[in-house]
Amino acid sequence: MRAAALPMLLTIVVMSVAAQESWTDDPIVPGQTPVKAVHFTELRTRINDRLIGCGGAYSFTDPTLTAGVTPVRAVHLTELREALDTAYAACGRPRPVWSDPALRAGATIRAVHIAELRAAVAALRDPGATAFTLSGTVRDGRTSGPVLAGATVRIEGGGRQESTRADRDGRYRFRNLSGTVAVTATAEPSYVASTIEVMMDRHRGVDFDLRHTGRPPFGGTVWISPDVISPADPTSLRGVTYAGRGLREFWDRPAERWVTIDVYRFDVRYAVVQLEFQVHPDFGSVEAARLEVDTYAPVLGRLPAALLAGAREVEITAVDEVLQGNEAGIFHVYTGAGEELIRNGFLEEVFFHEGAHASLDRVHRDAAGWRTAQQQDDGVFISTYARDHPQREDVAESILPYFAVRYRPERLTDADRLAILTAIPNRLAYFDEQGLDMSPYTATASFAPVLGPSSLQPQRIWRAFEAAPTPP
Repeated sequence: MRAAALPMLLTIVVMSVAAQESWTDDPIVPGQTPVKAVHFTELRTRINDRLIGCGGAYSFTDPTLTAGVTPVRAVHLTELREALDTAYAACGRPRPVWSDPALRAGATIRAVHIAELRAAVAALRDPGATAFTLSGTVRDGRTSGPVLAGATVRIEGGGRQESTRADRDGRYRFRNLSGTVAVTATAEPSYVASTIEVMMDRHRGVDFDLRHTGRPPFGGTVWISPDVISPADPTSLRGVTYAGRGLREFWDRPAERWVTIDVYRFDVRYAVVQLEFQVHPDFGSVEAARLEVDTYAPVLGRLPAALLAGAREVEITAVDEVLQGNEAGIFHVYTGAGEELIRNGFLEEVFFHEGAHASLDRVHRDAAGWRTAQQQDDGVFISTYARDHPQREDVAESILPYFAVRYRPERLTDADRLAILTAIPNRLAYFDEQGLDMSPYTATASFAPVLGPSSLQPQRIWRAFEAAPTPP
């Protein structure tokens, strides 16, 4: 049986069991199968067969039940229960437990009542068939959705109330069940709980396809951890050469316009690309400009090759504004914010985000495969920033978490790693398929962490990035 949260899909998977009875409408499904006269006739015959074996037989009201003629009444069900109680007592067995034990005249007879009687009949013949196993898998119901290791599965009914956790493969199992059992799968707080009712008259398999709540796990992904890339990681920087002063189109952030100014120019060589660093003349000297280049050039070199491949130039200005990058391959570095990012350890992560704008957006943002991955993730975004700006920010917001879970999983908490894996599985699969050059980093195999009580961290407070200007 596979149960999806919304809509609920119920399909019974029946596993082999010894001494299985043959019934009309087998299995009888609560809420779907109508109760028929033939169901009662079959039960009467089999119950009297058991009673004869235990020393007696039972006389029923309306001995002949004719389909479409004889109405099925509560007394017919009550008599079947009484007959089975008598048979169990005669054979020295504990009496069955019934749903709605006191049925009044005119009460609705439900499929679950018939299913319980059938289970009791089978168990009377085969004492070993009084208890059955319920098992299955809990997973994210989307395409490429992961199994939900650690999901909580709870049962209530049949005299039992207990819970278990799904193992690393998302599997769970309950043994020695009988009667009607309500089984609930939860994977809070990222998933909507799902509950179904199962008649344990044989071994059953119930799989749960849970629906993600749709809530982004993060406010902005650059703030997940300052250790995704750290100052101790290698840089692809190969050398810096001062190239003199020169006129360049330069973004004047306070004025919000492009201006032509005489900047300090530096040729900066990386393993995969050479960039021109342009430093605003307000720094006043070659030495002061070189100090800024020496501060930011090594950090930029810690980005994977794929995030540097589209870069063309870096502009450095002494103002306190948010760092930016654009599809033209320009990084806009504002030293006021840059110094703060250096102090709190997030400069590499911000450069990573902006590197996606510079190197990935123009190739992937409108790609058919990316659009398909977004759709298959069923409206779930990795961050509120990506959700609020899906066209502009989704690639840049998603690539850093992808890098973190595939290349630096040990630097994430289990909660953050799980939040990433369960929020955007199809976007992660899309990046896997692109063959991105993430050198000098190497992919690291890791197991999906087990769900725990804090599998979704509170969103971080942050300043949103803004779209960088495009040069004229």
